[in-house]
Amino acid sequence: MQRPVLVIDDNADVLSIMTRFLAHSGYEPVTARTAAEGMRLLREHEPVVVVLEPYAFGPERWTRIASLIEVLQERGGPPVLAVSTLAGEGGQALAAGCAGFLAKPVSPSRVLREIEGLLGAPLASAWARTSPAGAMPLHRAPLALATAGA
Repeated sequence: MQRPVLVIDDNADVLSIMTRFLAHSGYEPVTARTAAEGMRLLREHEPVVVVLEPYAFGPERWTRIASLIEVLQERGGPPVLAVSTLAGEGGQALAAGCAGFLAKPVSPSRVLREIEGLLGAPLASAWARTSPAGAMPLHRAPLALATAGA
C-alpha cells in the first residue's frame, strides 16, 4: 500500500517533478496548486506528510499555515514540511509549527530524505538517496533553458 504525500505548490513544474520522484519512491503523490485545493485533498487522502510552498497560502501565509498545523496536531495529523524560495523563512516555518524547512533550490532527493526523516522510516528507494542523472532542482519559477544557436 502506497503512502500518500500531499504537495501544495503554486508552481506546476515543481509539482510535476515531485510527482515523479514520489511515485518512484513508493509514495502516492497528491498535488495541489492552491491552499484551498490542498485543504480539500488533505481531507480526502489523509496523507502521511504535507509538503508545502508557503507562497501558495497567500500574503497571510504563516498565519494560515499555523492555523492548519494547529488543526492537524489536534487530530493527530501528518507533519508539515515547508519548502520555500526564501531561506530566511525557516524560523517562521518552525514557529508556525512546521516539522521541517528546506530552502529552494533543493533537489527532489533532499526533499525525499526529509520526508523519510519525518516519518522515521528508511529510505524508500535509491532515488531518495541520490538524484538521477539529469534531475533538476526545485525552483520557484521554471528554469529558462538555453537553446542551440540562441
